[in-house]
Amino acid sequence: MLRFSPAKAMHKFAQRDLINRARTYIIKSTEDEIMKGVEWIVVHIARSEAEAQRLMERLTEEGFLVRLNRRVQLGAWELMTTRLESVSARDFILENLHE
Repeated sequence: MLRFSPAKAMHKFAQRDLINRARTYIIKSTEDEIMKGVEWIVVHIARSEAEAQRLMERLTEEGFLVRLNRRVQLGAWELMTTRLESVSARDFILENLHE
């Protein structure tokens, strides 16, 4: 995954005299922009926040990108991964984490 480091970017720009050192700059994280076009798929529905957090931690440890979405009307939490990882994440849950 692409990692954005504001400090490194500012240092490189400063070295090339592309910024005014006397001015304060606000750098917006580009992660949201990078993930804007990504399609997220529900791979599991957890009954509690604790279960959702536990599953999210395990999936993240395995290298999956995971988002949680609370479904108030269902009283549940959706675990979502990218479309590209959805089948692998679902298989991982079924093989290793399903209770």
